[in-house]
Amino acid sequence: MLRNEVRLTKIISYISALLMLGILIAQFLPFWSYTNELLQNNKQRSDEKFSLAFSKTSNPDSVGVYSVAVPVKSGDTVKATVDVKTPKGACIAGLRFYADEVEVNEFNYLAEETARSTDTKWATLEFEVVAPKNANFVRVWLWSEDGEERSNHYYDNVVVTTSSQPNVANLLADYNYSFEETVEGGNQIADWTLAQEDPAVSIAGYLALPEHHGGLAARMFGYVKDEVQELAPTQRNASELQKLVPNLLITSELLLLLCAAFGLILVLMKPGKAWTTLVPFAAGVIGVWQYLGNGLYQMGANWEIHLVICIAAITVASMNLVNWLLFGTKKK
Repeated sequence: MLRNEVRLTKIISYISALLMLGILIAQFLPFWSYTNELLQNNKQRSDEKFSLAFSKTSNPDSVGVYSVAVPVKSGDTVKATVDVKTPKGACIAGLRFYADEVEVNEFNYLAEETARSTDTKWATLEFEVVAPKNANFVRVWLWSEDGEERSNHYYDNVVVTTSSQPNVANLLADYNYSFEETVEGGNQIADWTLAQEDPAVSIAGYLALPEHHGGLAARMFGYVKDEVQELAPTQRNASELQKLVPNLLITSELLLLLCAAFGLILVLMKPGKAWTTLVPFAAGVIGVWQYLGNGLYQMGANWEIHLVICIAAITVASMNLVNWLLFGTKKK
């Protein structure tokens, strides 16, 4: 009987080891990804020209693109026009001013001017804005927030001029401002960039190099609005905000990695000892707390599978712990 108990303990221990290995591997597999947002140009204008529309977005709420940078000077009067059309919902366009040519995300701009249209026929959104202090370039943003309807939102003839450089419209003309160029490979419009373009990144990879994934951090801010509001206005800049999200994740992630690694080693070194599954049990509890208690993890692909592995680790470890409590004294 004792021999059978030891054999059962070893089998359960090896299963725990496999689950610990699964938890560790999962932290290094692609988890957060927003790479499958595509652009397309469709014939929608009465003159049979092409216009920009969005399709196949991975974000159910909103998606946007920004143009190449247009140089400006502080105090310039910046004028812009964008033609839009939508049978339902709203087409959104805007100007965002920046102080430096740094990685663009939702929070590092100096000022913004936006407008929206619900016109079912072609309409023109017009902007006339004075460039704020320290601004040296502006980008045009085109945005949609209407889920399935966004494929019916059309944008065309994006034109920008400034008082110091009246011919700056030619800059955008050179970069396909009217969306008449042929769609490139991957359905991308030339020289217009998706607002979120992070490659697929693992949990561990993002936390190790958060500065490489600023756009992903910007997407996460919707889940941590309270924490953002607690920052002083002077701290709501790109560098501070890019630190915020990793700081909210790092504690549970380090605990999970350490417990899973230590549990794997301990169980393999002493597979016949039921008490060694205390560490895998702790790793499973930390994992469940991590995936259920933090909405940032629930943005990830297949996060439910990660959760199931952690629950399985708790269940399997519990079997060995019960066996240890019930029969541990007999083994002596």
